Amino acid sequence: MAASERRAGPIPTRAPTRALGAALAGAFAFGTAGLAAAAAPAPTHAPAPAPHEGLPWLQPPASHPLDAELLQAAAAQQPQRLRELLRAGAHPDPRDHDGHTPLVLAAGHGDLDSVRQLLAAGARIEGLGRGIRTPLGAAVAGGHLPVVRLLIERGADVNATGLDRQPPLLTAIRLQQQAVATALLRAGASTSPPGR
Repeated sequence: MAASERRAGPIPTRAPTRALGAALAGAFAFGTAGLAAAAAPAPTHAPAPAPHEGLPWLQPPASHPLDAELLQAAAAQQPQRLRELLRAGAHPDPRDHDGHTPLVLAAGHGDLDSVRQLLAAGARIEGLGRGIRTPLGAAVAGGHLPVVRLLIERGADVNATGLDRQPPLLTAIRLQQQAVATALLRAGASTSPPGR
């Protein structure tokens, strides 16, 4: 087929050129609908479960083979398994596909034992990148006062926000968490909305 013929007319139904790659070979047989489907690889397994319901949903570990297991242990509230993984060398700050670290997951569940272990292993309280909430924000959203107090004691910024841009104090007020709001105010939380 000449180059001029390839430019004009309907999409050819032959196999694509080498430049398009073997992944698109079957797409041309189905016309434009096939092209749209070729944008994403065809699934070879069952659909992914909801967030934090298993390892397939988690990103591959960044630095250690045990990192994904550490995320799963934190999400499943398994402090004993988390302890074993940390002792085996898992990094305390891997991230799942949402940007959550084990500390954010444990704090959000109110798992005080896991939070203590992660902090002792060097997990960072602040500066965690693309997560929706900070560990303190996750604890506040869950109404977990003991975890909130521990994170404040360990130096968490009481005014820090994640991608939700919601300061912990405003979250506590919105959710009517009076004891949590009081702890945040005593630690110096700002009563002004962000940006003021």
